[in-house]
Amino acid sequence: MKRDEIMDRIAAMRRQEESPPYRCRDYLRGPPNNRGGAAVVVSVDATCRTRMIDWCRAVSDALDLSPETSHVASSYADRYLS
Repeated sequence: MKRDEIMDRIAAMRRQEESPPYRCRDYLRGPPNNRGGAAVVVSVDATCRTRMIDWCRAVSDALDLSPETSHVASSYADRYLS
């Protein structure tokens, strides 16, 4: 695959991430989440998120998992909390 094709695909993915169905709100600054009609109070601040990420990395290291494992776990947590 040529560099231009790769850059076009990345640009398309970034545009898609910014479209309404995929866009995530910033849960560290936004209002509480609302899932299924019940208000969910999200009490995750920057310090808490840092601790969660550090814990994921520690577990990943202890189990000799790929560093990507903690990255994916962090992404899932961010998406769930958004």
